[in-house]
Amino acid sequence: GEDMVQLYRSTNFFDISGYSLLDLSVNEWYVLYERPRRIMDVMQEKAMHFFKNSLPTQRFEVARHVMREKCEIGTSEPFIPRAVMVDFQNMACLKRNPLGKAVGLIVTCRAEIIAAGDESLKIQFV
Repeated sequence: GEDMVQLYRSTNFFDISGYSLLDLSVNEWYVLYERPRRIMDVMQEKAMHFFKNSLPTQRFEVARHVMREKCEIGTSEPFIPRAVMVDFQNMACLKRNPLGKAVGLIVTCRAEIIAAGDESLKIQFV
């Protein structure tokens, strides 16, 4: 949604993520995950472009990158942060309000865990 909170996700997502459903439902994605700064900027720019223009499904052109879970919120026991290689696929407006404006987005990606626990903390971002 426009508040940047993940509302829906596939069950496969939980094979990759260390966060609980509650963690994901109440926290913005940029609070939960760390990525290279340039990737974050591109993602936010493209998301705002999709919202503004209510775009249909298109390739979500963001470079393949490493993402790390960074926020121990306390609702997952025990929390073991993971680092994941992310390759985005597509993005589309999820639904529109009565005026035709997008009020949510859906994004698909492929992801693979590359480190967990202390090993994930060794990855640094610029």
